[in-house]
Amino acid sequence: MARDTYRQAYEAAKLELLQHLSKREQLEQKIRDLADTLRALRKVCDVDAQEIERLVGSDLKLGFTDAIRRQFDVHQRPLSPTEVRDALLKNGIGRGQRNLLASIHTVLRRMVQAGEIKKTNDGSFQAIRRG
Repeated sequence: MARDTYRQAYEAAKLELLQHLSKREQLEQKIRDLADTLRALRKVCDVDAQEIERLVGSDLKLGFTDAIRRQFDVHQRPLSPTEVRDALLKNGIGRGQRNLLASIHTVLRRMVQAGEIKKTNDGSFQAIRRG
């Protein structure tokens, strides 16, 4: 009985966390958009480029693998490599990479080897949920 109560509390907390992660993703996108706007306007306004980078700081320096992990956390469903790519691009990650899809495939392969995700029958990838 108590175990069921704990399980319900766990599931409720997990759902709330996922909702906040989704909100964070939206806020981070808005921050990236505003930073891009500031960078575009800084030349016209004769503002030092370092000022913008100090404002933004390293908050947006999420690692590539962590950005891919986050997509599985946010979406909570199997994702194809192209869906991962589209989600990353939507969030401003990987825009400057020459062969983004190849990099994504490499990271996904390493995540499979590490036991973080598994490949599904349709070629998508799904997070392995622990506990």
